[in-house]
Order: sequence, then structure tokens, then C-alpha cells
Amino acid sequence: MARFASQISSVLLFLLFTRSLNRVMSCNENDERLLLIFKQGVVDPDNKLSSWTSEEDCCLWEVVHCDITTGRATELSLFTHSLEEKFFAGLSSLTTLGLSSNSFKSDFDPKWVPSFQLETLYMANTSIGPNVPPWLYTQQSLRELNISGSGISTIDKDIFWNFVAGIEYVDISNNLISDDISGVTLSANVSYFYASHTSLSGSVFSLLCQLEGNGESKLVELDLSYNHLSGALPDCWTNRKSLEFLSLGSNKLIGKVPPSFASLGLEQLDLSDNSFSSEFSSSMLNWTNLRFLILEKNNFSGSLPNPYMARSLEVLKLRTNQFMGNIPPGICMLSSLRILELADNKLFGSIPSCLCNITNPNNISSYFDLREMMRIFTKGRELDYQFARYFRSSVIDLSGNSLSGEIPKELFSITLMWSLNLSRNHLTGKIPKEIGALKNLESLDLSHNRLSGEIPSTISNLSFLACLNLSYNNLIGQIPLGTQIQGFDTWSFVGNHELCGDPLPKKCNKKDETHDDSKPPEGDEDDGFLKSMYLGMGVGFAAAFWGICGSLFLIRAWRHRFFRWFDHLTDQLYVAFTLWFKRFG
Repeated sequence: MARFASQISSVLLFLLFTRSLNRVMSCNENDERLLLIFKQGVVDPDNKLSSWTSEEDCCLWEVVHCDITTGRATELSLFTHSLEEKFFAGLSSLTTLGLSSNSFKSDFDPKWVPSFQLETLYMANTSIGPNVPPWLYTQQSLRELNISGSGISTIDKDIFWNFVAGIEYVDISNNLISDDISGVTLSANVSYFYASHTSLSGSVFSLLCQLEGNGESKLVELDLSYNHLSGALPDCWTNRKSLEFLSLGSNKLIGKVPPSFASLGLEQLDLSDNSFSSEFSSSMLNWTNLRFLILEKNNFSGSLPNPYMARSLEVLKLRTNQFMGNIPPGICMLSSLRILELADNKLFGSIPSCLCNITNPNNISSYFDLREMMRIFTKGRELDYQFARYFRSSVIDLSGNSLSGEIPKELFSITLMWSLNLSRNHLTGKIPKEIGALKNLESLDLSHNRLSGEIPSTISNLSFLACLNLSYNNLIGQIPLGTQIQGFDTWSFVGNHELCGDPLPKKCNKKDETHDDSKPPEGDEDDGFLKSMYLGMGVGFAAAFWGICGSLFLIRAWRHRFFRWFDHLTDQLYVAFTLWFKRFG
């Protein structure tokens, strides 16, 4: 009896909970009515609002989210072409509004003050510009604002910067704001600030060194790349110890890297394409968490930094500077390194054979957390790649230096190698035959060196090779046969006067044909076999002929026996033919 009562109690509690849940999740009737009016007034060419019917609870509609306790509509993610303030009338509980990637026309009254206070507003890749909508400034509870790529070019300087500088997450990138930010300061509450590609100018001193409000800075990510910022970096980075991502690339910044940089626990640092100078030593950074270091296209000098402690480093781009000396052995310890670019410096010495230790497949994850496009010189030109999706390959570019010696064969044990550029150095010796092991290689440039010998036939194993440049070396012999190799243009092999064969116009003579540890072509195999067979037949016939005839000529007893046998054989054949003719004659 007690057990039955317990079961009845459980059922009643379940029914009570279900009814309570239905009551809580039920959509607010006024919000539902307003949303249906909203639907009637907007253009919906993709039929995104087809689920908006009175037959279904509005909290279950597409692009609508409700508060789980009040049932009020708090979030809209709209895909429409025309908006007016009347559509939002009465939606006072709205806290999140998503309008990104739309081509809607906003017909808001400049004096409109919404009944809601948003916490999150996404209007990226829209056409709300050229002016900032006045109603946006009424949203004093915003924590996330994304108006990147929205066509804004005109701002009320004081109002705009005071507004965005206090929001926790701000993205105003890819606009044409064209303003001097020398006097702009960020609130201590700002954690993410993205303003790349906005034509900003001026100094970054106030933005980095002065804080609005009390407390320590919470800034985690700062992107001011691709602007016109100028001057030197201030030495006040101890105020930004929470910073993990810093991108100041493609500006007009000058001077040295300040000592306080070492106080930052950065994961990604991009100072590329500026005019920074002086030495850049290992002591200037805290390498513990660093994963991306991009210093290319500056005037840094001295020895290369020796990042032996940067065990998490995945990208090291130091190309087009004034670094000199040997490649430091510490680079060989970076087993997670995917991209190594040291091109166009003043490096000398040999290529360390221990470079084969980088890009260990066991230490490489399939996800490449990159927040911006990365520019890589590969396949003969500079290309932009977005690696946020995946990138498990390796890129090594040591071109444009004074490196000498032979190419270490160990380098070709990096199975994830995707692009290798050793051009414009003083490398000598042969191309190692181990190059055929790079099954994932798509770009290979060994041009403008002093490489000699024959091109190894194993290069034909590179089935994914899309770009090959072996020009201006001292290579000799026939270009290995293979569909992949013969598919390249002649410029891939020019400047090697002793090379012959397709695709070069110079054809190989017999003495020029080389096979280099490979099987000869199929036609050559057949010709050799026939020649050997005919030669064997001739030698065999001569030996048999002279063996028999010589014996009969020299040994009288054999000669007499042979002729007696021959006479007996002719007699038998004569009798046999005579009888056969008599029978059928």
C-alpha cells in the first residue's frame, strides 16, 4: 500500500511539474500579438518567419527566444529587408537583437527611443551607414556591440568614442571612420576591442596607457591593424597584463619594442608591416603562452630570437627584416611549429638538420585558432589564408638569405610539409632523393642556388605538387618522367644549361639520358630485351653449328657413322615414298 501511494505521489509531482513548466514557457500574449503585427509589416523573401503563426507558441518560433521564467520575447535574429521603429513597439523585454549580414533598409525616426534596453546587438555586414543610428546611443546596457562592415563613415567624435569605449565587447572594424584616436581612452571594463581596417590615425598612447574608471584593465584582445597609426609604442604595458591577443600590424609605428612588453602573457602578437627597429631579443617577450609571433616587414636587427622556451609556438614569421647570423638551435625544439618564415634577412651558415623536429604530428591539432587572415608567401606569390577551420600542414620559408651547404635530407622527413622555399641562397650539393617522401607538398622552390647533379626521380612521387621552381642552378641530365613533372612550364627549369627533356625544348641525346636509381622508360626496356635476345640467338646458332660440323670434320669415326646413318635414312625415305605413290597412283 505504501509503495502504491509513493507511485501515485510521483505521478502527481510529475504532472504538477509539467503544468508548471508549460505555464512558465508559455509565450507572453502581448509579445505574440506584437510579433504577428511585426511579421505583417516586414519583407520576408526567404520565408524565414513561416513558423510565426497563432497556432504555435511564439517561444517556439524561429529566430525568437524567450525568457524561461517570464515567457517574454528577449531575442530576435532577423533576416528582413525593411525595418521601422513601429515593428519593435511594445517589445520592452528585448535584450538581444541580431541583424547581421542583411541588406535591410532602416527607416527609423531620428528621434526614436526604443522601449527596450539591449545587452547584445549584432549589425555586422549591413548598410546602416554612413551615420551611426541615433537610437543606438540610447542603449546604455549594451555589453556586446558588433557593427563591423556596416558602412559607417561619419561619426560624432565625442559621443561615439565615449559610447563604444565603455562596452565590454566592441567590433567596429571594416568601416571608414577615418578619425584621430590620440585622445581616446578605454574603460577598464572593455575586454575585446576590434577596430582594424577603419582608417584610424594618431597615437595609441591614451588608448593603451590611460584607463577610464577604477580597477585594473580587463582587456583581453586588441586589434588595431590596417590603420594609419603612428609614433612609438608607449612603455606602459604593465597596465594591460590581462592582454592575450595584440595586433598592431600594417600601421606606421616606429621605434623599439618597450621593455614592459615582457610583462604580457600574450598568445598572439602581430607587429608586422611597420617601421620598428633595433634588436628584438628573446628577453623582450614572455614566451610561455605565445602561439603566434608575427614581426615580418620591419627593420629589426641583430641575431634571431632563440625561442627555445616557446613550446606552444605555432607561427613564427620574421621575414623581411635585418636579422643576421645563424638559425638558432632553439627553433628545432618547437615541435608544434606549423609556419616558419625567416625569408629576406641576412642569415648565413647551414640549415640545421634538426629542423626536422618541428611540426610533430602528435603535437599538431586539427584546429587553428586564428582570428584574422594570415598572409603566406607560397606558390610564387603572397596569398591570404584563413586557418580558423583547419591547418595541419607545415610551411618553411628560408629564401633570400645567404645560407650555404647542402640541403639536409632530414628536412624531408617532415611529413606534413605543405610549402618549402629555400630559393635565393648559396646552397650546394644534390637534391636529396628523400624529397619523394613529402606526399603533402604543394609548393617547392629551390631556385637561384648552386645545386648540382641530377633531379632525383623520386620527385615524381609528389602527386599534389602545384608549384615547382628549380630554375637557375647547376642541375644536369634528363628531367624525370612523370605526368606531374612534365605538366610544369619551362620556367620551372630554366637556367640549368645541362638539363634536357620535357618540358624544356632541349631534347636529350643518348649520352645525356640518365636514370638515377630508377627504372628505365618502358620503351628502353623493350629495346634492350630484343637486342639481348637476338645476340643470344646468334651466339647459340654459331656455337651449335661449329660444334656439330667441327666434330664431324675432325673425328673420322663419327664422320663415317654419320654418313652411314644418313644413307640408311635416305633409303628408308625412298622406299616409303615409292610404296605411297604405288598405293595412290
